[in-house]
Amino acid sequence: MSGAWRKGAECEGVACEHALGQQPLQLLSYLWSKAQPTAADSDGSSDGKGVFTFVLADTVVFKRQKPVKWLFTSKQEPGKVLCKTKKFLTAGRVLQEFIVSKWVPSALADLDEDACILASYAYLDRSPTSGETQLVVEHLDKAALGKESIVATTTARLVLQRFVPTKSGYNHALRSIYTPENCTSQKCISPFLLSDQNASVVQRTATFEADDPPLRYRDVTDREIQRTIENINLEISAHLGAIVGKELTRLVSYFKVNALEF
Repeated sequence: MSGAWRKGAECEGVACEHALGQQPLQLLSYLWSKAQPTAADSDGSSDGKGVFTFVLADTVVFKRQKPVKWLFTSKQEPGKVLCKTKKFLTAGRVLQEFIVSKWVPSALADLDEDACILASYAYLDRSPTSGETQLVVEHLDKAALGKESIVATTTARLVLQRFVPTKSGYNHALRSIYTPENCTSQKCISPFLLSDQNASVVQRTATFEADDPPLRYRDVTDREIQRTIENINLEISAHLGAIVGKELTRLVSYFKVNALEF
C-alpha cells in the first residue's frame, strides 16, 4: 500500500498571535532565516544564521504546490542550515533527486530497492467534524513518490523530507515537549522491520502520528540524549525568538537518533 496516509498527530506551534502559531510547518523555513544581530554578535563572530546541534535531512517546503525552499545541513560548516538555489526549486527536480535512494546498502541489504521508504511529507488539515487542525503524515516508497502525489496535494503548505532509516531496522521517533520551565521526551518504535515487505508502508513507518496498540512507547531515560534534546530545543527557541520577537512558550519536536539502538 504505497504512501497510505493517516491523521491524528498533535499539531503544536508557537503559542502566540504570530503566524507561526497557526502554521508550525513554517518553523523549518525560519531555521535558515537570518536573525537580527544581538549585542553578543558585535564582534562579528556570527552572521545571524542559526547553528544547531541536530542534522537536518534534505527538506523541501512547498507553498501552493510549488517548492519554495530546499533546506539541508552543511557538511563543511557543521550545524549550519543552508538553502539550495532557485535552479533546484522545481517540482520535477525535487522528485528526481528524492527518488534516488540514500539508504546504506549494508543496513537493509535484503530489501528490494523499490520497496525502500524514500521520503515523508507532512501538511496541516482541518477536521470536518471537530474543526481542529491536525498534522497529516505520509511516507512514500518509489512508486508513491513517482506519482507526484505531493504536487497534486491542494493544501497551502506542506513539507517533504528525505526519509532516514535507522541502524536497528525499525523506524522510530523521539518526541520532545519543550517549555521554558521543562522538557520531556518520549520515544516510539514501530514493531515492524522496515524490510518486512509483508507489512504495509504505514505499518513499517508509523510512530507518533498513528494511534496503534502494537506501537511501543517509552520515556527517554538516557541522560545524555535527554540533555542533547533539551539543548536543541533551547537553540531553536533562541533562534525563533530573535527572528519573530516572541517568546516560545511550547514546542513539540520530533527527532531520530542515529546512535540509539532499540
